[in-house]
Amino acid sequence: MTEAIDCATRSDNNLTFTHVGIFTPDRDTDCVLEATSEGGVKITPMQE
Repeated sequence: MTEAIDCATRSDNNLTFTHVGIFTPDRDTDCVLEATSEGGVKITPMQE
């Protein structure tokens, strides 16, 4: 999966992305909503 993301996001400026997350602010803890190859979609606290 990482190779597919890298190929799809490749550009002339040599920046590559292998992971995308969505920042989700919360009253108690800011988190990132992310898709993982290990366990599907999960919410990860920013402290991790």
